[in-house]
Amino acid sequence: MSANLTARLIFLTDAAHLLAKSAPETSSYLMSRRTSLMLENDRRLSDVERQRLCTSCGHILIPGQGEGDSVRHETQKYPKGKGKKKPKTDGEARRRRQEAGGRGTLRIFHCGTCGRDTVVPMPAPAPIVRKHSQAAAAPEVPERKPATANASSKKRAKARRDGLAALLRDAAAASTARPGLSLADFMKTD
Repeated sequence: MSANLTARLIFLTDAAHLLAKSAPETSSYLMSRRTSLMLENDRRLSDVERQRLCTSCGHILIPGQGEGDSVRHETQKYPKGKGKKKPKTDGEARRRRQEAGGRGTLRIFHCGTCGRDTVVPMPAPAPIVRKHSQAAAAPEVPERKPATANASSKKRAKARRDGLAALLRDAAAASTARPGLSLADFMKTD
């Protein structure tokens, strides 16, 4: 792709986004011109670009902000046999659905300006594969005898005493290490 074409595409994109709120019709025209310029040069719109603008009128899609733009998700399996009713959409959306294998989630963007839907297939996630190893068996854990309630309460009391003693030792060491006033100095009364 030439540098001139890249510069033109970037200019059209930036200009359209800057004019989206103040002059939406001009913005739509610039984006539709950008899309036709890409098609003239055998470049396809990516799925990300298709989610950001209406490929029909060039309107920049901002779901949830005025204009009636919206997005919805559908999870479907499309029929493959004859005689079954297929959903009514344009040929591009139908081709993309078939490429996706007929499974997965569809993200459908509705343009509030022209009323067209842009369908972007999202492929189904890969199945989770769990490997089971039969060669390595879990080691046996020896059974523990449950401690009596009296023994466990004695252990807890000892741990509290030891923790309190350690805190007092640390506080005494800290107070002798740095000279100065402490809260105890202000609490003395004569």
